[in-house]
Amino acid sequence: MLQQIRDRAQGWFAYAIVILISIPFALWGIQEYVGVGSDPVVAKVGKIEITQNSMENSLNNYRANLRQQFGGKIPEFFNDDMLRQQVLNEMIQDTLLTQQVNNLNIRAGDEMVRQQIRSMEVFQRDGVFDKDEYERVMRSQGRNINAFTENLRMSLGSGLLTGAISSSAFVTDAEIDAMIRLKNQQREVSWLLIDSAAFKDQVVISDADIETYYNGNKHMFRRPERVKLEYVELNHAALSADLSVDEEELKANYEERKEEFKSPETRITRHILIKVGGDVSDDEAKAKAQKLLDKIAAGSDFSELAREHSDDKGSGSNGGDLGSVERGMMVKPFEDVAFALQQDQLSELVRSRFGYHIIQVTKIEGGDLQSYDDVRQQLADEFKQREADVLFGEKYDLLAELSYTDSGTLQTVADAIGVKIQQSDWVPRTGASGKFANAKIIQAAYSDDVLNSGRNSDVLELEDDNYMVVRVVNHEEEMARPLDEVSAGIRLTLEKQQTTELTHKRADEILKLLTQNGGSMGDIAADGALKLVQGKTVNRTGNQEIDPLIVSKAFVLPRPAEGNSSYGKAGLASGSVAVIGVSSVIDGDPAALSAEERDSERQRLEAARGQTSLAGYIKQLRADSSVKIMKN
Repeated sequence: MLQQIRDRAQGWFAYAIVILISIPFALWGIQEYVGVGSDPVVAKVGKIEITQNSMENSLNNYRANLRQQFGGKIPEFFNDDMLRQQVLNEMIQDTLLTQQVNNLNIRAGDEMVRQQIRSMEVFQRDGVFDKDEYERVMRSQGRNINAFTENLRMSLGSGLLTGAISSSAFVTDAEIDAMIRLKNQQREVSWLLIDSAAFKDQVVISDADIETYYNGNKHMFRRPERVKLEYVELNHAALSADLSVDEEELKANYEERKEEFKSPETRITRHILIKVGGDVSDDEAKAKAQKLLDKIAAGSDFSELAREHSDDKGSGSNGGDLGSVERGMMVKPFEDVAFALQQDQLSELVRSRFGYHIIQVTKIEGGDLQSYDDVRQQLADEFKQREADVLFGEKYDLLAELSYTDSGTLQTVADAIGVKIQQSDWVPRTGASGKFANAKIIQAAYSDDVLNSGRNSDVLELEDDNYMVVRVVNHEEEMARPLDEVSAGIRLTLEKQQTTELTHKRADEILKLLTQNGGSMGDIAADGALKLVQGKTVNRTGNQEIDPLIVSKAFVLPRPAEGNSSYGKAGLASGSVAVIGVSSVIDGDPAALSAEERDSERQRLEAARGQTSLAGYIKQLRADSSVKIMKN
């Protein structure tokens, strides 16, 4: 198989694989794992070292992606230890794959690398790759183009390897039939609902219970490392909004640009053309055209003469009508005269490269001038934009210079650029909400220079024409939150735990009645005043009327014997419990699928099996390699 991978890592197959894979890097390609200087090593894969700095960079990118996915705030479920472990495992996996790509001599070609770079949105303008933008982004990020290209080539090579392994799986017809029987299976389900609220009065939580829980679970009540920041912000839009306009300059600008503020002028035009060329000399054509012009001036019908004599047969058959004409549509001598005529005025003879024209404008439309009041806002916005561009450039230069030269304070730069120093609330290392969810701010705030040395950060570009410099004014290490701060939440947790335990205990009693004592759901519901839902036919995807946890449990219960039911229970999100009975099972019918649906199922199964093969391949690579994770 590996020889096939090498052979097929070129041409259309390679491109197909690249489309199918997800390249394991957020923006710049795989991380550069080689340690430099005193940067601590967190793991070694063979001879390759994964450094603390490279892991922190990857971790910050991962956090930024999570914040984007969850609307600006990372859920508490994703604690820092979990994220670090996940990111480190990904980096180890990437390194293992990179080593294997080199061992197998798999290499992405130049054209594949170029196509990948051209497809990256960060290097595009209006959806099209822009070489200048590519070079600008590289310069702004301090990236070496050659190094970036080779990193990308390496990542694409890893993608070719993983894609080839994933696409090697196959599925038999018998396996598809078995899958369809299970996937399209239906079950008839009934359930009793035991409401947890009925047990709430039986629950009593003491202060001692809360303290015991707190002492036994202190790891759950850690406050993450956090900082408070001072910052100054330079925003182009805010600069523009604060500017006043010079009314006289606006009016002068309006007078200069009046032609811009006219609506497009169109003219309904007709003509008679007498061509010059061939057997017709210039003098002959001019003489003939002059006779026609004289006849029209004497009262002859323009349309009739055009139909009979015009050498422009297309318009001549319509009485010389050219329809609506705008500037730029006709040859210049024709246009100059047509747009100088008054409505219904007849032109003199007009010589163009085609010959002699007789022109008449039958209707004039457009050409209306917008008033100053109509366009004043546009002029004012443009004025502010120009002024703000100049002012912004000056202030940006001051921001960059003074925040660096006087790095122990923001007051100097704030005074120089005329903004107020602002202060954030606490900003955890995992990120806060709003602007402080931005990975650039988090990375800068927790950098050694800013956090430990008390210096101003570099100028941070948050978005187009919005820049910030931050400094740390308060810092707290990760610590346990005090009991009084979390006691209310612990009380709720314990109340829910005990209520849930009582609810499950009642569910277990009902299951015993159903399975051992021959009881029926109907009798139990009547005796216990419980809600009973009977005879619902459900498939694996469920429906909106039925709790998905009930559906999920129904499909893991064993197939019941004929005339009997199989029983189980499901804890619901509300804390209530459903006692579930499955009375019958109807398997899906493989013959009911169309050829297209069957092929789609085959592809889905092969993709799932391919991912399993890939996971096994990576697991074996790790087992065969020397992987060492440093403590702490």
